[in-house]
Amino acid sequence: MTETSITEKVTLLDEPGRIHNLTPEQEKKLKDMWTQILIHTGHLPNDLTSTPSLSEHPLTSKRGWFKRSDEPTANEDPIALAKAFSDPVEGISSSDLIDTLFFMIKTDRPDNFLLRFLRARKWDVKEALATIATSLNWVFHSHSADILKKGDLGFIRENYDGMLLQLKSGKCWLAGHDYHGRPVLQVQPSKHDPNAQSTETIEDFAVYVVESARLSFKTPVDTITVIFDMSGFSLSNMDYAAVKFIIQCLEYHFPESLGILFIHKAPWIFSGIWSIIKNWIDPVVASKVKFSKSSNDLSEHVPLEFISRELGGNNPSEYKFIEPDPNENDLMNDFSKRDEILATRQKLRENFISTTIDWINSTTESDNDANRKKKMELSDDLYANLWEADPYVRARTIFDRNGFIELMEELHEKNWPKGS
Repeated sequence: MTETSITEKVTLLDEPGRIHNLTPEQEKKLKDMWTQILIHTGHLPNDLTSTPSLSEHPLTSKRGWFKRSDEPTANEDPIALAKAFSDPVEGISSSDLIDTLFFMIKTDRPDNFLLRFLRARKWDVKEALATIATSLNWVFHSHSADILKKGDLGFIRENYDGMLLQLKSGKCWLAGHDYHGRPVLQVQPSKHDPNAQSTETIEDFAVYVVESARLSFKTPVDTITVIFDMSGFSLSNMDYAAVKFIIQCLEYHFPESLGILFIHKAPWIFSGIWSIIKNWIDPVVASKVKFSKSSNDLSEHVPLEFISRELGGNNPSEYKFIEPDPNENDLMNDFSKRDEILATRQKLRENFISTTIDWINSTTESDNDANRKKKMELSDDLYANLWEADPYVRARTIFDRNGFIELMEELHEKNWPKGS
């Protein structure tokens, strides 16, 4: 791994709508969301007429946190909220629900993961619950967990040729970080043949890449920067089905994960394509799309060291698939160590849920603040435990072997406040 001073030039952003900087009304909506989830996972009683976060709460009257009428609106009525969440996850057991939720959280703080859905649905609790429930159902019934457990070596052993074709094509890879510490995903559509693989393979590859990018998140960084290099693009490369799935992923399964997206050096034929695609995209997501023409446009956001020479940057290396070492996943066979670490994780998870219930039921400002602080501390413990467990539960990928994960660890070490 070559040394780089770029990590010393990163400026971390303090984005709004995260657990540490919520307004009182936003915090109340997060409590409403947690309440419904914990009712359905069996951690809170199923008494919809006295949901703790919806009852007349001492905090509401003493602090005047928000103005509200005596009757809940349709978007905060507990019965409506319960139905919004329960319908999409019907048939999934309470234990599977909570396991799937924490599998999805990954490197996020659990509260910030839920807040993604609230922000994406403009703080409409009912819509946020319906969306996260739909995503839980999708993850539970899909095999996205298997993709991470198998890794590249698993694809080879199972002769998953379609996936290996994607990995070797150079159409999409993670390449460094931007000036705000966000991972940079570079996509080269000219290397994509819509007929060379199945729709399922494209979906698997999209999940593989996005989940790999999410591994490089660390609070406060929770979004990615994407560069679509449109050099050499022609209509024969256009894959509307793949585009629709990626949009669906960004809006429903990985909401609020996009920081900025560059469409770089788009040919004139793309204007007609864009006029179609932009109608499929949420206006908030569309506002993050920028058209760029030169390396100067990109280098305002991404260090030249992480921009390829083809795009006018200083990165001399080209993407190359490094074949996996047959022994690179050996630690996954150490079941004793794995179970020891996961037992610790289970205790941390239980403590987090218990503290969340205390936070929901807080009756004074001091108790509320103390429980919220404890939740954040437990979230950071869960993050540390995730990485302790990582080599025992996740198979290695190209982004482990090519140094991307190591680069992001170096970035965190140099730029994040100690103890964060």
